[in-house]
Amino acid sequence: MTPLPREFGAKLGAWDPINGWSPVTWADNYTQESISGVSRLLVAPRQPLDFVSKVLSVYGERFRLVYLLVTPPDGYKFSRYEVEQIPLNDVQSLLLEFGGFLGRDARHHVWLHALDGGGTIIWDEHDWVYLYGHLNSATQFLETEGFTEGKPEIPFPHLHNEDPEQTPEMERLLAALPWVQTPVSNPY
Repeated sequence: MTPLPREFGAKLGAWDPINGWSPVTWADNYTQESISGVSRLLVAPRQPLDFVSKVLSVYGERFRLVYLLVTPPDGYKFSRYEVEQIPLNDVQSLLLEFGGFLGRDARHHVWLHALDGGGTIIWDEHDWVYLYGHLNSATQFLETEGFTEGKPEIPFPHLHNEDPEQTPEMERLLAALPWVQTPVSNPY
């Protein structure tokens, strides 16, 4: 398959026989799942960056932030970059500053572990957001924001946008915080 065009601007592309590769846009829906006995919400937001920035408030004021590099560019290894404690305002500022990169490049996952009362938010390479903990409050938040129940499906065939021209933005993100890097053998 050919790579996604440089100006693509989305993490995920689906093949359309008429138009070629088209950006995948989700429909603001969600479903509750149980994985290995752990309940979570799978959310497919139309605007993932805005959604993650807003849903943080359901989870508290302090977070452990993990940037998981799952498709490393040349010169990098599969790694987990972690900041043990970061306040909500700083997370939101970071998302605002690096939102273009985080929303266009599919080489990573972003995990936010709530330090006040537990729970985790995971934003993955498909622009899906997984919510663990506080499920009643999170469901109320989703309904207030106009989300509807429904299970999203990843289109086939699809490609992840892994644009080497975005590597300087990744490097800028990695220089922005005092990350602790841990190489991982399998990022999943």
